[in-house]
Amino acid sequence: MNDDLEEILGLAKAEAPILPSDAQMGELSVLVRELVEVRNRIEKGEELLKKLKAEELRLSNESVPSKMDEIGFTEVKLPDGRRVSYKPFYSGKIKPESEPEAFNWLEENGHGGIIKGEVIVPWRRADREIIDQLIEFIKDQYGMEPNVKLGVHHSTLRAFFREIIEDEGGSLPPDLFDLFIGRKTTIK
Repeated sequence: MNDDLEEILGLAKAEAPILPSDAQMGELSVLVRELVEVRNRIEKGEELLKKLKAEELRLSNESVPSKMDEIGFTEVKLPDGRRVSYKPFYSGKIKPESEPEAFNWLEENGHGGIIKGEVIVPWRRADREIIDQLIEFIKDQYGMEPNVKLGVHHSTLRAFFREIIEDEGGSLPPDLFDLFIGRKTTIK
């Protein structure tokens, strides 16, 4: 009776798990060490790449143009046959806290045409009839052609794939979805 009760309650003795051999654990340790080393090299490589890009920017935007200014040329042919030149470039942005004032200034100074805007109306596919009516209204009333974009956020799609595969045991049509199922090692 005691054995029956243990079985009913799920307390029946389970078979002892098969433990990995010392050799298998050693092989796993070597692989994990290799993975950690590769991740460390990647991190160092990314740091090096960041430093190299900063150095390239300094040489390209400051040092070379300054030396060329010093010798009095904006374009020159080097002794090895390469041509080097520089020209100004412009980059900037409107400060977020000053947007209203900046837009007013642009409009008041005849540059309002460069200001672009978007009206974003989030909707679900089920609301398509309402959106179609809105699109027609905008076309009719304002003569503008709205840009309609459909999409599924990447994290929503990832969760959907996991749900279909793991929870429902389903599959997805390969001609419609580019699905990759892999495994990722975590080391803490």
